Amino acid sequence: MGYSLQGVHNQDKTSRPPTSQAVKRLEKAVLAIKMGRPRTWTFAVVSYLFGYMSTSSPVLWQVALGSLIFALGTAATNLINAYTDIEEDSVNLPLRAGMIKSFGRENLTKLIIVIYPTILLLSAPFGLTFLIVIGIAVLDSIGYSLPPLRFKRHPAAALISFSGAVALSFVGGLVAAGSSILDPLLLLLGSFMFAYGTVKNIPDIQGDVKAGLKTTATLSTSIRRTVRISTLLLLIPYVALLGMIMLNVLNSIYLVDFVFLPFLIYWARGNNETSDSAAQESLHSFGFVYAVSFILSNMVITHPSQTSLLISILSMSFIAIITKAGIDSRQKPANNLAKSLEKESEKIRFQRN
Repeated sequence: MGYSLQGVHNQDKTSRPPTSQAVKRLEKAVLAIKMGRPRTWTFAVVSYLFGYMSTSSPVLWQVALGSLIFALGTAATNLINAYTDIEEDSVNLPLRAGMIKSFGRENLTKLIIVIYPTILLLSAPFGLTFLIVIGIAVLDSIGYSLPPLRFKRHPAAALISFSGAVALSFVGGLVAAGSSILDPLLLLLGSFMFAYGTVKNIPDIQGDVKAGLKTTATLSTSIRRTVRISTLLLLIPYVALLGMIMLNVLNSIYLVDFVFLPFLIYWARGNNETSDSAAQESLHSFGFVYAVSFILSNMVITHPSQTSLLISILSMSFIAIITKAGIDSRQKPANNLAKSLEKESEKIRFQRN
């Protein structure tokens, strides 16, 4: 033959209409946002605002810039996780694996490399102490999924790292506000997020087992045993809360948190009675709302004001809008895109086999 595939590719690329190229870029931008999982940004952003509300004189740019920093940090964590876990996602979340294939792993790498320096640059106006907190958060973010650290390789280390999404964000808020980081709520929020880390593993058991991953879910011999262990861990923050109240470290008003126990029981009972992946995914979403609500509730209890109520309303509205629009790599997108991504995922599985 007197021509090359590269030449055909270049010809096609140059002849593509500008509108088509714009649509392609828009599709990639949408895929990047989906893989960044916007609804999960609420954990870090709300925790930052929770800590920052300890200031008596809030500054608008610190509110906005701090929120952006922690949203970007969470997005970057999700993007790295999508990059490193493409094999297990081809089983657990085939559409996400298809998104990565469609977006391009090289493009994903470039995006991640851009985000982290941007986070550090945006943190500079807050001062050295805040920058150190962000540096630790970046290390935690990168090390969670990426070798050689890959904290998620070990269940305990994975949960400690995962809890940093809330604990470090809360500390960042305290530092930005000029408050002491020796806050008893840090223990409550940190222990809560540590325990919640077990919830997200349950829908992914099948793919994690096939990929040989060790998680709190795959260590157990049955789904019921996994749910029991997770439920016991989820009770730890309530025990810690009760202890802090009895020791007068926290006010008795925090007993309000116990209204969330029935929701925990509902989650545990639901997972105990089903092995259906769709039902487990639905319960996973329920657990997510439960966790965000717990953090927001404590923010309102600690700082009862119109501001805390507004943050709560905006946060839950944001989650509802994102969920309804399907802007998350765990959710199935529109039909045409779903079919395309499923084909990409099938290619990944074929290549593995």
